[in-house]
Amino acid sequence: MATYLLCSSPIYGHVVPLVEIGRYLRGQGHQVGMLTGARFEDTVTGAGLRFLPLPEACDFDDRDLDSSFPGRAGKKGLDRLRFDMTEVFINALPHQYRALREELDRTPTDAVLAESGFTGAVVPLLRTEPRPPILFSGIIPLAFSSRDTAPFGPGLPPLPTKAGMLRNLLLNTLIQKVVFRPTHRAANRQMKAAAGVPLPVHFLDAASLADRFLQFTCPGFEYPRSDLPASVRFVGPVLPAGSDGFTPPFWWGELRDGRPVIHVTQGTIDNKDPGRLILPTLRALARLDVLVVATTGGAPLPPGDVPPNARVADFLPHEHLLPLVDVMITNGGYGGTQRALAEGLPVIVAGDREDKPEVAARVAWAGVGINLRTGSPSPRAVRKAVRQVLSDTSYREAAGRLASEYARYDALPMIARELETTQAGPPRGRGPSGPGRKGLALVSAAQLVLGVAGLRRALRKRTAYDIGFLRGSSDTIERDQWLTGTNLSAPGGMLVLQAACIAALLRGPSRRVARTLGVLGAIMTGRYPAERSVRASWRRPDDAVAPLTAAAALLAALMAALGFRAAGR
Repeated sequence: MATYLLCSSPIYGHVVPLVEIGRYLRGQGHQVGMLTGARFEDTVTGAGLRFLPLPEACDFDDRDLDSSFPGRAGKKGLDRLRFDMTEVFINALPHQYRALREELDRTPTDAVLAESGFTGAVVPLLRTEPRPPILFSGIIPLAFSSRDTAPFGPGLPPLPTKAGMLRNLLLNTLIQKVVFRPTHRAANRQMKAAAGVPLPVHFLDAASLADRFLQFTCPGFEYPRSDLPASVRFVGPVLPAGSDGFTPPFWWGELRDGRPVIHVTQGTIDNKDPGRLILPTLRALARLDVLVVATTGGAPLPPGDVPPNARVADFLPHEHLLPLVDVMITNGGYGGTQRALAEGLPVIVAGDREDKPEVAARVAWAGVGINLRTGSPSPRAVRKAVRQVLSDTSYREAAGRLASEYARYDALPMIARELETTQAGPPRGRGPSGPGRKGLALVSAAQLVLGVAGLRRALRKRTAYDIGFLRGSSDTIERDQWLTGTNLSAPGGMLVLQAACIAALLRGPSRRVARTLGVLGAIMTGRYPAERSVRASWRRPDDAVAPLTAAAALLAALMAALGFRAAGR
């Protein structure tokens, strides 16, 4: 018999999967405690787990985040996302860690399982103090940065081409070094205070430092990554336990009357305004020969907005409802969407908050449904999507294939096995990884590729350098390329030095190498616009010179910034 500790932020969608895991572990004879918010005490104890309350400083009511976090109301889009990352997750780090450390000191523990938003569980991974194995669970789509995927958040599908990899590199750099730079700094301040060292990775990748990362899906519902961290294991979705004593509503028999059954839901959190998805769906399908089943989560619907072909309930257990449904329309909650897909149901997703754009993008990428690309679709868009999914059998066939893959993953036993077998690793961030090294190497390598491409084009076209009063000759371009370069590239000697620095950086961190790349990037940043022909191409972009040199100059500027920043650490 083992003793396990589960840790979750006080957010319903984060808590429920861990409670199901704890219930299973208790059934296997293990002792299980759960550290989470006060409002979930009955849920935790009802599953037979020992409840451990979070400190008040990091506890809140996820049903009303605006009241829990003054200053949140009125923020939208990127401002709200940055606010939530800082206030909801990063600022909770020291309080969560203190509660976690106190419990580990009080109770001998064989392993800790935290959901990926519980930032306090990252701290022991960086400290030198004794600790049990720490595992993280992926309760949202896999969010780690990768050369094969765009940054997490906007819902951009992968592009398996060289152009796609360049897009990913540029966007990941932009997101990490510009958009979320203040947020990463806030995370580093908290981590330095709690662990004594900064994060060795960007804060969005912090959970990858775990001894194991258990992603709650199967590979077929996740983008392929050639650089997937070795700690990641796919275990399948953790689905809620069945409801005891379910009494069907009086209209339940109508679900078998032969009409297609369309289920619409706004999930468990973003359901206060049914006008975002439920009401547009009812209006869209009111005149179609279908039966619509809407679950509102308790939000009232105006009686005049419920058409004759619709049935409404606050809640219906999915294990009873979904086997009778033909299509599910959802705002894209990770758990609910996968519950439908595990039944082989095609889905239509309208999600634009939290992780929902990423869920919607994966639905479209896997061919198992339609991404409406908004959280508030028009009735016309919903009606068109429903007709398309009902008439095109490819969606149901793809969903069936994914359901067969899900069936090969028995999540709860697999998670139990990982808890039993995972070993605690050495402290992270104190070895040779070096913060920022990977980003600098990737940017420098991409810039080198464009530099070499410019050199080859210039040699082929025999276009020499032309900077102010310095002008080369096409007759001596082969010789000049090494010392003075061409109109489209730095000197060959600089490119060779750049390649050598990249190779050295990949072997290990070096301030001297980083500074050298910074200097090379600064020189190249100034050189491109100094070239007469380059400036002319930017004014009148009519061939490949303008995009080539513009991208090369942008990457050179990024290389300079990253190089000097890494050298100054």
